[in-house]
Amino acid sequence: MEYLWGSDKPKRSYDVWQGVGPENISRASIINSLKWLRDLRFIKETTETGKGGHRGLYEAFLTEQEILVEVYDETRKKLSQEKN
Repeated sequence: MEYLWGSDKPKRSYDVWQGVGPENISRASIINSLKWLRDLRFIKETTETGKGGHRGLYEAFLTEQEILVEVYDETRKKLSQEKN
């Protein structure tokens, strides 16, 4: 997320992988994480076409503060459900 927050334009999964450091994590893990964050609506994905087909472009949808609030609210809701 920090890599996407620090960017002024959408990034491909390859760019995120290079920005995070390919020696630290596999590209498949980056792709899966980006899709998971997209499904949570923390980031948004658009597509571009080019040689080889469609490519996903990812950018931050929520700020760090907004994500913290989402996580806090969801955690509180889950704990409240378990308590009852």
